[in-house]
Amino acid sequence: MDSLDSNPTKKPLTLFVKIIQAFNLKAVDANGLSDPYCILKLNNQKKSTSVIGESLNPLWDEYFIFDINSLNDDIA
Repeated sequence: MDSLDSNPTKKPLTLFVKIIQAFNLKAVDANGLSDPYCILKLNNQKKSTSVIGESLNPLWDEYFIFDINSLNDDIA
């Protein structure tokens, strides 16, 4: 049992995620590049980065906030 589940006040938690960069992605477009983006999922919450056009080494530097109900929540 995690500390949040044993907490009678059930104070919500917040998860802050920063997506920085990816390297050496697979080229899937005809021009030898890709248009990558990143999808983040936490329970029923789903967010995605912006699409970086024609890149195999995208730099996002984007922040995301998720509400967490339990420390056992699955992050994908």
